Amino acid sequence: MPTDPETVEQEVLLIAESDRKLLVAQNEEKVEMRQVKAAEVVCGVLMNDILRLRRKRYIRMEKRNPGMCHIS
Repeated sequence: MPTDPETVEQEVLLIAESDRKLLVAQNEEKVEMRQVKAAEVVCGVLMNDILRLRRKRYIRMEKRNPGMCHIS
């Protein structure tokens, strides 16, 4: 264990910087996970909208041409 004040101070600063970098990386990862979750929610909403619109189109086409429609 070093006892020289300058060496101890340098080691403390290195540890503090390392801890700070670790916290920054963890926060960035949390932000990225939130962005991924938000994108998943948006995709889910869009897929539901697409399916709803396809059902509406299918129902309209089925009314015009009964038995001739296939959902694509």
